[in-house]
Amino acid sequence: MQKIACDVDGVIAQFNLDYGRLFIELTGENRFGEDWEDRLAANTFPETWNWESAAGYTPEQVKKVWREITHNDGFWSGLSELPGARDAVRKLNHMANLGHDIYFITNRMGIRAKHQTEIFLYGLGMNYPTVLVAADKLPILKSIGANVFIDDKPETVIEVGNAKLDLTLYLRDAPYNRTQEYPNNVRRVAGVLEALKDGCGV
Repeated sequence: MQKIACDVDGVIAQFNLDYGRLFIELTGENRFGEDWEDRLAANTFPETWNWESAAGYTPEQVKKVWREITHNDGFWSGLSELPGARDAVRKLNHMANLGHDIYFITNRMGIRAKHQTEIFLYGLGMNYPTVLVAADKLPILKSIGANVFIDDKPETVIEVGNAKLDLTLYLRDAPYNRTQEYPNNVRRVAGVLEALKDGCGV
């Protein structure tokens, strides 16, 4: 049986869409460009991890947006989903029913962040999701003995790749993770379904 660990934001949830819209709503200005949502949908934007700062929003504006997120008991549960995410979550749910261990590891914060994430995943078809909230995912991957891990953040994937764990490591392709160099054991995929097909044969 497999032990599969999967990130949520940028892998299943389209966090950047709702995050960007919140900046525009709270600041009253769009610094991302008029076509930013189209570029996001085409997976050509954003090109850097801290894209809100790169666009020119001030540290005070960033803090304002994060205050709204962390004090909102529905932001995480109401996020948009990435293309193919619903099918991927249903596949993970099917695998869980067969006895595989499925973990969702996410670095979310705020009011009931874990519970909101469970609601979000349940809405995509995951019954009784196991959600672990952590900024440092490497110790969790070691403790659960993960066989497969899927994430989109360059620093996380590089750290896990360099740790030489006995797992298959996947990087969900995005513009902000295309310029870095990764360990040889990192496999780039379009999404969770491709990772599951490659790593689990499903």
